[in-house]
Amino acid sequence: MFPPLTTGCEERVGLIEPRSLAFHTRLAQGGYFYIVIGDVAPVRTANPTPKLYDESQIEMYKKLADALHEHDCKVALQLFHPEYDVQGVGKMIVEAGIAG
Repeated sequence: MFPPLTTGCEERVGLIEPRSLAFHTRLAQGGYFYIVIGDVAPVRTANPTPKLYDESQIEMYKKLADALHEHDCKVALQLFHPEYDVQGVGKMIVEAGIAG
């Protein structure tokens, strides 16, 4: 099992893109049977972790799940609410286009 943790392969804007997809796929190819994607924020935040707060993001998680399932690997998400991301500061960062 690969536990939920921040790997450094996460995209700064909160997407599961080629780098993190390739990282997790390599884990599954290497024999991990269960991978938990760590620190997935269920809200729009400036925090640079994977995000899942609206339906437009479901496709990237489906792509990840499909890639891992090809190697007989299960996948789960660890939800993480960045409570220290003060709403005013987070909004300012998002509006400035610094984070997704």
